[in-house]
Amino acid sequence: DRTSVERTLNVFVGSLAELGARIETVRVADTNEELLTPNLESRESVLVSEHASSLIGIDIPPDDCVRLLKKMRFDAFTSEEKIHVSIPPFRTDIMHEYDLIEDIAIAYGYHNIEPTLIPTMTIGAQRPLERTSARLRNCMLGLGFLEVVTTLLSNPQKNYGLLQREDDNRAPKIENPSTVEHTILRTHLISGLLEMFKINRTRKMPQKTFELGDVSLIEEKGETGTVDRRILAGAIMDPKTGFSEIKSCVAAVMKETGRDFNLRPENDPSFIKGRCAGIYLKDSKIGILGEIHPQVLENFEIVQPVSLFHMAAE
Repeated sequence: DRTSVERTLNVFVGSLAELGARIETVRVADTNEELLTPNLESRESVLVSEHASSLIGIDIPPDDCVRLLKKMRFDAFTSEEKIHVSIPPFRTDIMHEYDLIEDIAIAYGYHNIEPTLIPTMTIGAQRPLERTSARLRNCMLGLGFLEVVTTLLSNPQKNYGLLQREDDNRAPKIENPSTVEHTILRTHLISGLLEMFKINRTRKMPQKTFELGDVSLIEEKGETGTVDRRILAGAIMDPKTGFSEIKSCVAAVMKETGRDFNLRPENDPSFIKGRCAGIYLKDSKIGILGEIHPQVLENFEIVQPVSLFHMAAE
């Protein structure tokens, strides 16, 4: 990155000049262009004093802004109610107006700013979703589950392929992923729980884990074309675990939250056929539970049976 190298060089050269060194330029030429380095020309920027006053919270006239900027080793002057600032080449940390306003506040002195109460007084409180999440978390801990937190990033193979599911194109894609392991946002929590079991498959049984987290789905009605949903998922890995055990966990969670639910037969390639059910509130499906399919367990290199539920927390 040529820009980063030039900025680093300017900082280094500025430090040497401050120590009394003589700085000379070098002409570098290649087949495409010719340049002088280091480039010690100042950058020009424009600042509006009203913006500084609004952000800092005190009234600072333009002339005072210029004085404070000069105190921070900037060249500045006012013209047509705007402040023109010349930024030294070694100040590579100045990227936009807010950085200049920060230097004005430093020069003014934070200790000189008198604290004031905000004009609108409000009382903070938890969002209803967070209160519900706290109840669900306490319930799962009371049932003997251990909470885990897995990454929000995934990839199509982990999100769909290992679970024997078809890609439904509802996973938001990352435009410039840094690794092939993280190319999409997760649309469920199942893969994360199975990954945890894979890592701990040689540990003592039974293992009971849960995650209470957000997933992202592509939906046109969303403000950004996507929506985030809070999901509760729990899983048990044990030679004796089965449909009845995971169903009893769901029943306990529903009782704690005061919701009446019913189960209906469900076919999902991630679960064993006949040992899988959809979780419904009246006629609205909110999740799924059952025993994980042996092929899925093999895909995750898990040798013990796993029962799991996955449902909306809202």
